[in-house]
Amino acid sequence: QVAYSYTYELRPYLDLLLQILLIEDSWQTHRIHNALKGIPDDRDGLFDTIQRSKNHYQKRAYQCIKCMVALFSSCPVAYQILQGNGDLKRKWTWAVEWLGDELERRPYTGNPQYTYNNWSPPVQSNETSNGYFLERSHSARMTLAKACELCPEEEPDDQDAPDEHESPPPEDAPLYPHSPGSQYQQNNHVHGQPYTGPAAHHMNNPQRTGQRAQENYEGGEEVSPPQTKDQ
Repeated sequence: QVAYSYTYELRPYLDLLLQILLIEDSWQTHRIHNALKGIPDDRDGLFDTIQRSKNHYQKRAYQCIKCMVALFSSCPVAYQILQGNGDLKRKWTWAVEWLGDELERRPYTGNPQYTYNNWSPPVQSNETSNGYFLERSHSARMTLAKACELCPEEEPDDQDAPDEHESPPPEDAPLYPHSPGSQYQQNNHVHGQPYTGPAAHHMNNPQRTGQRAQENYEGGEEVSPPQTKDQ
């Protein structure tokens, strides 16, 4: 029914589907998986319905996304299934990006002069109004915001990438003990000859700290002479 009903008749079916998926029993994971991915050669999943409806039945695709937002927000089991399946994560990310593009692509729908009837509100509901294209309603914007919050697992992957790039410098530093790089040359202009004495022990550490490295060099040069005099 979700794949073939009129868009203004979808809400009861999606509400019923959501309540069924929220039932906590031994079959909950199986039901959620089938609802999202579908049954091969038998039933389309919610993601399949979004893919089929994105061009000509945008309100149907939007209501499926809104149903999944409610599911992932209120059901930890469903959220774990989403985050634990790479294919579902890619499809969810694509669906969220599609919704964002559609909301930004059709600013004219919020114009009161473009409403279907003069007596209609400035922005019609995507769940009760007839039509094919997505309305830029407040509910649609809130749905998009909540959907974006459900995609935070990609950020740690991006944060791990700099750590991988930062790890090679300490390994490469011993390979060039007698040929300082560009960073060492910049420090050379500031401190004269920082490569002798105690400053040589700070050469491998300041690569990550930038300007803090110069302060370490200055501290090392100021502390070392008194120690030699005391001895």
